[in-house]
Amino acid sequence: MTSNIVSVPINIDSVTGRNILGYSSTINYNPAKLTYLGIDQVGTLSSGMTVTVNSGIAGTLQIFAFGTVPPTGAGALLILRFNASGPIDPVATPVTFASFSLNEGVPCSTTQNGSVLIISSTITGTVTHVNAMATTPVPLTTISAAGSIPVSTSTIANGTYSLSGLGSGPYTVTPSKTAQPIGTSNGISPTDSALIAQHGAGIVVLNANQITAGDVTGNGTLSPLDAAYIAQWSVGIVNPGITGTWKFIPVNRSYPNVNTPQANQDYSAILLGDVTGNWSPTLLGGNFAPVDESLAVASKDAIEVSVPEMIAAPGSAVTIPVEIGDLSDKGVIAYQFDLTYDPAVLEPIEMAAEIAGTVSEGMNVVSNSPEPGLLKVSVYGIAPVNGRGVLVNLRFSALGTAGSATPLGIRGFVLNEGGIAVRLRNGSVTVSEAAQQGTIRGRLLTAGGAGIPRSRVTIFSTTGERRTVMSGSFGNFEFGDLRMGESYTLNANHRRYTFVPQNVAIAGAVTNMDLIANP
Repeated sequence: MTSNIVSVPINIDSVTGRNILGYSSTINYNPAKLTYLGIDQVGTLSSGMTVTVNSGIAGTLQIFAFGTVPPTGAGALLILRFNASGPIDPVATPVTFASFSLNEGVPCSTTQNGSVLIISSTITGTVTHVNAMATTPVPLTTISAAGSIPVSTSTIANGTYSLSGLGSGPYTVTPSKTAQPIGTSNGISPTDSALIAQHGAGIVVLNANQITAGDVTGNGTLSPLDAAYIAQWSVGIVNPGITGTWKFIPVNRSYPNVNTPQANQDYSAILLGDVTGNWSPTLLGGNFAPVDESLAVASKDAIEVSVPEMIAAPGSAVTIPVEIGDLSDKGVIAYQFDLTYDPAVLEPIEMAAEIAGTVSEGMNVVSNSPEPGLLKVSVYGIAPVNGRGVLVNLRFSALGTAGSATPLGIRGFVLNEGGIAVRLRNGSVTVSEAAQQGTIRGRLLTAGGAGIPRSRVTIFSTTGERRTVMSGSFGNFEFGDLRMGESYTLNANHRRYTFVPQNVAIAGAVTNMDLIANP
């Protein structure tokens, strides 16, 4: 490295038994690149000799050495010491023999010239992902050094990097990292949108790094548009935002030269869209870990999520309810999942996910079908979801002919950003000519199980239809001629009792549903 001492050995093959008592040599070097400092004899084959060096002529060393005991072995005959006084240079400076002689020319010898390459020092540091809780190393970050000799490297698993082989300055070093593919959920989820909404409403206060991460419009502030762009991105909808890209602090670093080691040249990395800061380097752009159903089954606290087995008429509108167990006190402000199906049997309508009349009512919902047979759903809100029932209704058109069927598969279901065990139950849709109408039958009951007579029971469809009947003497009620595949909301009015509305999908000829008064 420039300004460092460099040792140049004069190496020789084995001299054992050759009776060498002296040698002389003339060596040339470039005085503009190297400054002669002296010699080292200790540990060399010349250690027992008298060595004289004439360095009076710039760029030339005249060496004269002799002794009384011939050396043995092979290795360094003598070591020349120089100061690398010249600038960093991609071309090595030669160190050459003008002459070399052992004794008086016997034994004879051949020479091989050498060189000294003056290089720069190194730039080292660490790249870490900063968030609200801790710092995480960011591997596979490209560190590019722009200068006389362009150099680049990548951070390793612990986030560190080392740049070497640089030329003379100046240099500008810039970190960069490939954007995360749209729709992948490593660190980016509807929970990030929910936190932005809560911050805007004054419910939570985000720190500076979280605000930077949430500003996916790039205008320096947080807004509902940032939340919307992140939610769209999570289901694969392209928008003008910069969700999934990386921002580095500082943007770059400049150096007039790299003659001396530049350590601790660290960078903070922020994944835009990851407000919670839970990005993981082990997933490298992949999704959240899939639901481990074996653990969920073993957990008494696992929340069941299900879609039903349904019958639909050819060409009909099909509403598929996604039902969930009790979310009370779970603090769920966001969730996301994929639904898989046979695209030859079902086709999602334009606004496929609907939360009106569900336990998610009042939240924001985004859905997208990036490919046939896949519907991605992302939901977030300010207030946590409470209670049990229909989480979201998914609306399709039945394309299949009578007799066709499709499984309904839930995958990648995540409440918030994980940590809440869920148990998944898949369903199906069968297309049948007989599946034109269905009936809801039930009873209006007190909390003790007694029938409540002569009370109004009302049913609402997702299309706005409303019908009312009176309960019978034992609390019985019935609604007929209901569309198969449609989802309805039941409620009751009574001057003494109150009821929680219930959501029910017509999946068969007769669906039983009781309404039980609050205690």
